[in-house]
Amino acid sequence: MLQIQPYNLSVEHVPGTSIPVADALSRLPVPETDAEFEQETEVLVHTLFKNVPMSDSRLLCIKSSTESDSELSSLTSTIITGWPETWSSCSEKIRKYWNTCHGLSIANGIVLKGDKIIIPATMRREILQQLHHSHMGMEKTKQRARSIVFWPGINRNIEEMISQCITCGHLQMQPRKHPLINTELPEYPWERLSLSEKVGAKLEFTSCPIFIAAEFIMLK
Repeated sequence: MLQIQPYNLSVEHVPGTSIPVADALSRLPVPETDAEFEQETEVLVHTLFKNVPMSDSRLLCIKSSTESDSELSSLTSTIITGWPETWSSCSEKIRKYWNTCHGLSIANGIVLKGDKIIIPATMRREILQQLHHSHMGMEKTKQRARSIVFWPGINRNIEEMISQCITCGHLQMQPRKHPLINTELPEYPWERLSLSEKVGAKLEFTSCPIFIAAEFIMLK
């Protein structure tokens, strides 16, 4: 799965009747492990962790927390041994990962969803605070999180954190309320005319053109 992450794949269903030899590859397993393939996989994993904006000490902390997390420990075992055929046969702890099970993998003791690190429950609050350290908006914080980490319900957790952020509440732009402009009552009819025209519009209903420089025309 890691090898095809850089590509955008288009999946098309082909009926079995249109395939000359159905399931040929699944019935002809490779008898020996390809050492070259394993080496390429190690290079991909190494490149992945080098590009992750996290220090080595933070990755070690995630690895240690993953091992002590009961949910991720169960998820790790299931990824290694294989997922059950039905959702109901899956452990209740990891049913939330069922829809993304084909994109999950393990590298250096850390569970990955594609190229994103699945964060253990004990470290999620800390990661959220780091993601929102610069007090970016809701969408920017989600966008930053989607490129690095993952866990079920991460978007909801981000929304709750930002809605409770005191700094963001102070910095949030409030619409400015303009005071009402009171206009003096005219002394006689047609003293003041209101026109919906652009500034600088030209009127020629008299012998001399009148250029409007404001919303009102004073006639005296």
